[in-house]
Amino acid sequence: MHGSLIDSHHRLSLTSSAPGVLLPSSSVHTLTDNEQTKSLSKINNSFDSLSTMHLKKTTVHIDHAAETTAETDAEASISHSTNFFRWTPGYRHVMLTFGTICLFAFMTGVEYAVILPTVYDYVRKLTNANIYVGLILSSYSISGSITGIIMGKISDMTGKVKFLILISAVFEISGNILYFVANNIHIVLLGRLIAGVGMGAVPPILADVAHRTTEGERTKAISVILGCRQLGLLIGPCFTLLVRLMNFRIGSVHVHNLNGPGFLMA
Repeated sequence: MHGSLIDSHHRLSLTSSAPGVLLPSSSVHTLTDNEQTKSLSKINNSFDSLSTMHLKKTTVHIDHAAETTAETDAEASISHSTNFFRWTPGYRHVMLTFGTICLFAFMTGVEYAVILPTVYDYVRKLTNANIYVGLILSSYSISGSITGIIMGKISDMTGKVKFLILISAVFEISGNILYFVANNIHIVLLGRLIAGVGMGAVPPILADVAHRTTEGERTKAISVILGCRQLGLLIGPCFTLLVRLMNFRIGSVHVHNLNGPGFLMA
């Protein structure tokens, strides 16, 4: 009697929980776990898709940035390497400065070629000590090597190469004036020391040309400058023909064929 009541009670509870369908409790729990697994898999898939999209976008942005940087570098290199040797508006002052540098190099070569053949006779006229011949020839290079280091440092600090060229030209002119107006061997030696200061502008000049040119143009530009100096050494002896004809006075100073090179270079 009691067993039949308990069985009927179980049947009523099962039919009330799911009308029309008899489901065991284990099947209900199994369906719930499957649904949770499906939802978790969907969430994971959504996260994976989002992360994949983010990585793709990041990769696209990186690639775009790399392409933009490469294009910018290419444009910069093209704009920088648009021929150093050109005569265009806005760039002519650079070419005029480069022409001045070439003229400066040419005159340094002429100075060696003009003074060297006459310095021995000039020293013998002022003194009998032959040691001054070596001192006068070497003093020019000694002062130039010392001032080259100083002017190179000034050029690195200020970047005013044109100003250094003007200062060097002033020293060259002053030294050569002393060379041809002097009536004392010590003043002649001092003149060559002062003129040698002008050679100190050579290192800043070459450094500035190297900064303004690309790798393909640098060798050509420096070769032109050094070629102008060699041209001065080649043509310089021809100026001795002009120096031999010098025989005049500037005030109380007698300009002749021995001190004429100083007048010519000044």
